[in-house]
Amino acid sequence: MSAEPFLPTPPPAARFGVWLIGARGSVATTAITGCAAVAAGLHPPTGMVTETADFADCGLPPLSSLVFGGHDTVDCPLPKRAEHLAAGGVLPHGLPTAVHAELLAADREIRPGGPPPGATTGPGS
Repeated sequence: MSAEPFLPTPPPAARFGVWLIGARGSVATTAITGCAAVAAGLHPPTGMVTETADFADCGLPPLSSLVFGGHDTVDCPLPKRAEHLAAGGVLPHGLPTAVHAELLAADREIRPGGPPPGATTGPGS
C-alpha cells in the first residue's frame, strides 16, 4: 500500500463550471480571456500558481475544461468588453479576436441578474 494520497484525475471529457457574479465586468472578462489564451497556447501561464510543477499531481482540471458563465446586469457582449479592455491596454491587442469563439461561448452562459444598474444597497438604502 502506498502512503501517497489518491488524487483522482478528472476524465478527459469532463467540464467544470466557473460561475462569476459581474460576469461582463473587467475582472471577469480579463479572467475568461486569459484562461482562453493560456488554454490555446497563445500566452504562457505566467503568474498562475496552479499551472506550476508543484500542482501537477493535484488533480486540478485543465484550463481547457473550464466553462465560464455567470450573472450580470450589463448587456455588453463579452467580445466587445474584451475589445474595450484591449483598447485601454489591459489586454494585449489582438487577443480578443484570437479567443473570440471562447468569449462568445462564455457570453451565451451569462444570465441577467443582480441589482439594476445604479441601485444602492446596504444600511439606509
